[in-house]
Amino acid sequence: MEVKYTPAQRAAVKWEGNDLLLSAAAGSGKTATLSGRIIELVKTGEAELNEMLIVTFTRAAAAEMRTRIAGLLAKETQNSENSPEVQSRISRALTQISFADISTIHSFLSRSLKPYFIKAGYPNDLRIADESTVNDLKKASMKALVDEWFSKNDEKFVFLADALSNVKDSESIDSTLLSLYGEMNENGIDPSFLKRESDELNSFESMDDLYFSQFGNIARRVIETTADHYQKIIGNIRDEMVCDPKILDFYSEADFVVNRLSDLKRNVSEGKFGYAETKTAIES
Repeated sequence: MEVKYTPAQRAAVKWEGNDLLLSAAAGSGKTATLSGRIIELVKTGEAELNEMLIVTFTRAAAAEMRTRIAGLLAKETQNSENSPEVQSRISRALTQISFADISTIHSFLSRSLKPYFIKAGYPNDLRIADESTVNDLKKASMKALVDEWFSKNDEKFVFLADALSNVKDSESIDSTLLSLYGEMNENGIDPSFLKRESDELNSFESMDDLYFSQFGNIARRVIETTADHYQKIIGNIRDEMVCDPKILDFYSEADFVVNRLSDLKRNVSEGKFGYAETKTAIES
């Protein structure tokens, strides 16, 4: 069965030019497309598998790539449309899959540079740390950094710690900061981004300026969604109580609460409520 590609993916797989640069988001099928491209190079005779350098960023991705390529090659052996010459290329690639150069970029660089470790002043037994070791080093580094800032009793850091978690729970702060660091890395966000966002936050002269900014938009959407959620829940409960007048009398404020939530949602959505009005409406 032929692999189904999108038009863009098929164009990449069938590309007949020289250099080709592809940019795609996570989960968009990069591994499948690259695997298909490799099979196409093998089938057309442009390159043999043992002549290719295939690098990824993680060991898991490298293992997945090897498995996927092997699976596609196995399927091609059953493709009756392949000529004897193409079938010969596919069979030869299958014998090369186990030692094909498919690895992480770190592994490739380590192998390439290892002969020069001593000359560069590095120990000859230098190795790439596994994921568990890297995570332990990150945790230790973050703990030391957080402890150092706590010892300074810096007012701004204490405020940050209090905002992130319980100020007395340094481990929670460590994990939150590490999680933020990981998300920034995954999305290609430079640390200077946080400084720019912080400067913008500090530039607001009033709470209304903040409330109607891109940051306030997020808060207003949360308020609208929350008001809508509870309006529906309380409204449903009120409707069910209509059949029992005694219960309805006891919960006579149900209509009032539903109407207040509806007003809050509408006024926030239409921009009629500023920060102070929204705060008062929520507190009341």
